[in-house]
Amino acid sequence: MFVAKGAWTLVAPGQLPAHIPPAPGPSLEPSLPTHQLNIPASPPHPSPHRCSDCGKTFAARSRLAVHRRVHTGERPFSCPHCPKRFSQSSALGLHLRLHTGERPHVCSDCGKAFAVSSHLAVHRRVHTGERPFACPHCPKRFSQSSALALHRRGHTGERPHACTDCGKAFAVASHLAAHRRIHTGEKPFPCPRCGKCFRQRSGLVTHQRGHK
Repeated sequence: MFVAKGAWTLVAPGQLPAHIPPAPGPSLEPSLPTHQLNIPASPPHPSPHRCSDCGKTFAARSRLAVHRRVHTGERPFSCPHCPKRFSQSSALGLHLRLHTGERPHVCSDCGKAFAVSSHLAVHRRVHTGERPFACPHCPKRFSQSSALALHRRGHTGERPHACTDCGKAFAVASHLAAHRRIHTGEKPFPCPRCGKCFRQRSGLVTHQRGHK
C-alpha cells in the first residue's frame, strides 16, 4: 500500500500508483531495421587506386605509382657500376650483388650460396627431390617451371628459335647457338692435347677418347 495526500490508497500487488512512473528498462516493442532508426551508416571504404591503362587496382597510391612504370617504361634507379637501370629500388639492390659478389643465401646442405633467395629455394630441390611442375601430357615432373616449358615443346612441336641463315628452327635457344656455328665456322672447343678445335663440346669429348 502507498499513502497519497494523507489517505491510504490500495494498490494491487505488482502495480504502481498512477502518479509514480515505471522504472526504465528494455523496450518490449518490436525493433526497427537500422535504416529506419536514423542511425548514420558506416563511412564507405576508400576507393582503391586504379591504373588508367590496365584497370589493375592497388590499396596504396604509392604501389600504383610503382606499377605505372610498367606502362611508362620509367626506370629511375640506375646502377653505379654499369648502364643498367631499374623501375624499383629492390631490383637494383639484387642487381648490385652481381657486382659486389654478395651471396647471403646459403644452402644448409651443401654450402652453395646465392644472391637471390628464390634461387636458393630452387636449388634446395636438388637435395629434397621435389618436382612441383607436372607435364599435362605425360607423367614427367620438373623442379623448375622453365624446364617444364622447354619439355612441353616436345609435345606441342613449338620451335620459336629460327636460324636467320637457313630458317631451321629449334625448341631451345642453346641448340640454335650450336647450329649457328655451322654458318660462322666458329669452333670454340679446342683439344688440350693436339689443339684440334670442335664446334660442339660433344665432338671434343669423342675426339679425346682417341688419345687414350
